[in-house]
Amino acid sequence: RPLHTVAAAKAWLAIHFPNYFQGFGVVPAARPGVDISGYPQTKRAFLEAEGLKPQFFIDDSNSNISDVALMPEVHTILYPAPWNRAHGGNLDPQKLMNGN
Repeated sequence: RPLHTVAAAKAWLAIHFPNYFQGFGVVPAARPGVDISGYPQTKRAFLEAEGLKPQFFIDDSNSNISDVALMPEVHTILYPAPWNRAHGGNLDPQKLMNGN
């Protein structure tokens, strides 16, 4: 995620999933001219460095899902995003988190 989009992403999650999030972390994507050396390089590295074991991990990237799925007892959900419709489907993460 580009750093300049973090506030909008956080706001969107708060509106659409207000009862599911206890925190928000950032793992920025590499962009020309943006120094991200102080950040973890992967989402799994972020979770492990912070000592976090989420019950659910939702992402739109196959590689992030595959990496985080290696963590014990973390349920991963691959959620399609408009910019990567190759994943297809209309998943409702709230239903998935509730076991539906």
